[in-house]
Amino acid sequence: IFQMQTRYMSSSPSSSTASYASSKDKDDDSKMSSSSADEIHFTNAFNNQRGTLAAFATCSNEEELHIVRDGFLLGLACDLCPIESDAVKMAIVMDNKVAESTRTTQGFENMVKSARTSLGWSTMIEALKGKAKKVNSDLDEIWMTLEKGRLEWLGACTGAHNLKVTLKGALEKDGTNATDGDIGDAKMIWIYAICV
Repeated sequence: IFQMQTRYMSSSPSSSTASYASSKDKDDDSKMSSSSADEIHFTNAFNNQRGTLAAFATCSNEEELHIVRDGFLLGLACDLCPIESDAVKMAIVMDNKVAESTRTTQGFENMVKSARTSLGWSTMIEALKGKAKKVNSDLDEIWMTLEKGRLEWLGACTGAHNLKVTLKGALEKDGTNATDGDIGDAKMIWIYAICV
């Protein structure tokens, strides 16, 4: 005990403090670079899937939205969770319905439906959400913002459809007498109806 105390007392306070600070800085730097590397990897993978994610804007109902959501998650998981996504990819490759619909308008939808029913789907999604949580990204919240907005837009368009038909009918009735101002006014009324 005496020897330990002597060693501790003989080291200058400034050198031990400097040594501690240097060690702490190295720990902080390694945590920061590790965290930054994870964040960069996640962001790059997310950006690779933006094209798929953007397809939400073309959906006309909730089922189509969920196909896009799950396609986005599948693509993201293939980049971020290669081990967990292997079983899902194998199920897709082995599915005859997916193979038959390749290069058709149903290809993406069939691929996603096949992935959803595979044995590895829930494990892959769990692993993906774990990776997202590590970088403080809430994939469910991101998606629900898009889905809610799209469904509200579709509801507004549906609600204003009768008005649009009425306005279009009135302009067609006027025929060549309809001015650019009349057309502009009709569009503004319809847009206002969507917003309300």
